[in-house]
Amino acid sequence: MFAVTVTGLSASVTPLAPATDPSGRIDVRATTGTAGTAAVHVVARGVPLTSQPSIVYQPGPLDHYTIAGPPGPLTSGNGVTLTVSAFDSFGNPLPGESGETLTPTVTSGAANVPPSVTLANGTASIPVTPSQAAPLTIQVGDGTRPTVAYGPVAVNPSGAATLTLAPPSLSLTPAQAVTVTVTVRDAAGNPIQGHAVTFYLGGPSAAGALESLGGTTGGPGSQGGVTNASGQLAVRYRAPNAAPAADSIFASGGAPSPAGIRAATSPGATAALRVTPNSLAWTAGVAESVRVQAIDAFGNLVTADAATVTMRPSGALVWSPVSGALVNGQFLTAGRDTLVETVAIGTDRTGGGSGGGGNATVAPATAAGAIPSAATRDSLTADGRSASTVTLGPVRDAFGNLVSAGTLLGVAAQSGTLVASDQSASDPGLDLATGADGRASVVLLAPLVAGRDTLSAATRLGSASGTHVFTYVPPPSLAYVAGSLAPGAALPDSSQSFALQARNTGAGPIQLGAGSTLSFGSGATVFSATLTSTTSIGAGATATLSFAAATVPAGLTPGAYAPSFRALGTDGTNAAFDFYLSLAGAQVSVLGAAVAVVSAAPAGVNGNGNSASRNTPLPARAVARRARPLPARRAPVAHGEPAGIHRRCGIPPDGPRLGRCRAR
Repeated sequence: MFAVTVTGLSASVTPLAPATDPSGRIDVRATTGTAGTAAVHVVARGVPLTSQPSIVYQPGPLDHYTIAGPPGPLTSGNGVTLTVSAFDSFGNPLPGESGETLTPTVTSGAANVPPSVTLANGTASIPVTPSQAAPLTIQVGDGTRPTVAYGPVAVNPSGAATLTLAPPSLSLTPAQAVTVTVTVRDAAGNPIQGHAVTFYLGGPSAAGALESLGGTTGGPGSQGGVTNASGQLAVRYRAPNAAPAADSIFASGGAPSPAGIRAATSPGATAALRVTPNSLAWTAGVAESVRVQAIDAFGNLVTADAATVTMRPSGALVWSPVSGALVNGQFLTAGRDTLVETVAIGTDRTGGGSGGGGNATVAPATAAGAIPSAATRDSLTADGRSASTVTLGPVRDAFGNLVSAGTLLGVAAQSGTLVASDQSASDPGLDLATGADGRASVVLLAPLVAGRDTLSAATRLGSASGTHVFTYVPPPSLAYVAGSLAPGAALPDSSQSFALQARNTGAGPIQLGAGSTLSFGSGATVFSATLTSTTSIGAGATATLSFAAATVPAGLTPGAYAPSFRALGTDGTNAAFDFYLSLAGAQVSVLGAAVAVVSAAPAGVNGNGNSASRNTPLPARAVARRARPLPARRAPVAHGEPAGIHRRCGIPPDGPRLGRCRAR
C-alpha cells in the first residue's frame, strides 16, 4: 500500500495503475490548475520515502484579461490608471506574456484614453482622464479574446470653472420681462449641480429690476440661489419704464470670474403724441413755437418714429408748417393768430396716435394805428370854465383787436387844462387807462385866451396815436348889472324865482337860450334854475333875465353863497356860445334860525390866495339872532378867474372833484 500527496499548491493525485508493477513501480498523475512548484510526498507501507521530487507547473496559454481601477466616484478632469492583466484559462497570471496590443474603448460617459497599450510581462497600464460628469465605462480587448470592462463608475464634476449667462444680451422695450439663465460648468464643461450663484445689477444706478422665478431669493437689485442638476439657475429681469436705459446683469459664484450681459431698453411703439407749446399766453401776430414728440405708452420719446404729423386747425390759427415727418421722433412748428381768441393746440399722426397741447389764449398786440376821438364840444368859450368831455378810442392793435384793458395813453393839450386821474405816477404827464371797451376819457377845460388847441394822445407801448382839434372862442360881450340879482335872500325848502339884469355891450344882438342856468350851493344841496324863455338882447340894450321857480334845498346850510350863471345861446353871427357870465359881487343869503354873518368873495380870490368856489359857504364874522338877509363884505373878482372853479384841484363849477389835473 502507498499514498502520494502534493504540497505547495493544491493538486489532485491520481494513480495510473491499481498496483505497482513487477519492478515495484507505479505511476501517478498530479493535476492542478494553479501554476507553481509542488513537492511530491510518497508513503509506502506506512514508511515515507526519503525522496521528495518537485513538480513545476507552468501557466497555460493566454486565455483572458482582467481590468482593475479605482472604485469611484471619479472626478472629472482628474486622471486615474487602469491595469489590465493577462491570465490563462485557470486564472493564472501570465507574467511572461508580452506583446499583445490592447485597445481601450469608452462606451459610456466621456474620458481621455490612449488609442492602445501593449501588454508587457502579463500586464498593461491605461491612463484615463474623465471628461464628463456622467457614469464612465471603458472596455479593453486585443481583438481576439473577450473584452473586459471597467465601470460603469460615477464621475463627479470638478470645481466650477466657468459661468455662462444666456441669452448673451438683451434688447427690450419698457417694462418687458425676460428670463436670464446662468450655467455653471467645470473645466471640462460639465454642469455643476448645487453651486451657489448670485445675480446682481451693476453700474452706478440700476434702471430695471431682478425678480425671482422660484429658485432665488432677494430683492430687485440682487437675487441668489443654487444650480439644479443641469448646473443652471434662472432669474427674471424686468426692464425699466424709462427709455433709453441700460443695465449690466452679472452672475457670480465661487472662484470663476463673474459673467455679465448688457440689457438695453429702447422706447416702445408710438402710443401718443406729446404736444408742448413754448407758451399758452400768445400775442396776436407773434409766432409761437410748438414741439410735437412721438411717445410710447410710458412717455418715452420714440426716436425711431418717422411718421407724418398734421396740426389741427382752430379759429384763425395758422400753422407753419402745418404738417411734416417726425425727425428723431420730433416735429417743430410755429402757430400764429391775429385775432384775440382762445385756440386749441392739437395734432394727429398718420397711422394712429394724437395729442393736445392745451388751449392758448391770444392777447392783443401792442397798440397801433390812429386813435379815434370824440368830444361833447369842439368849440368852447375861452372863459376858463367851459368844459368838453373827450372820449379816446377804441384803441386797437395792428390787426383790429381792442387793446387790453389798462393800456396807458399819454394825453396833453397845448393850452387847455386836462382833468382826469393820472394812472401812472412813473410816466411824465397825464396818463389815462383804457377800459374793457378800449376807450378812455378826459375833461378839457377851456383857457381864458381864445384860439385853437390840439389834444394829442399816444399809447405808452406801441405806436397808436391821435389828435383832436378844439377852438376857443371869445366870450360874448355880455355884462351883469351889479346889484340886480333878486331876491338876495331865501329860506331853505322855499320856492324862489330869481331875476337879474344883463347888458349887451357888443355891436350885435345876443340871444340867450332857455337852457341858461343860475345856480348856487353844491352836491345834493345845489339850487339850480333855468331861464323861463329865450331872451334877446340888442346891441347896447339891457334885459331882465327871469328864471323859473325852483325850491331851495332844505339841507342847504344857512349862509351866503356866490351864485354862477351859465349862459347858453347865439351871438349876432348866429354862432353858438356857452360860457359862465361873471356875477362879481352878487350873493344869495340862505337864512336860518341862527345865521352867520359872512365875508363873501363870490367870484374872486379868498384869503389864502385860492380861487373862491361857489360850493362852500363863505367865512363867518358874526351871529344874527333873527332870520333876515345878512349883509356881506364883498371882495372883487380876480381878473379872468370866474367864480366856481378851483384851478388847483380841477373842480368844475357844478360837479365833484374829477381827480388830478394837469395844465399846459
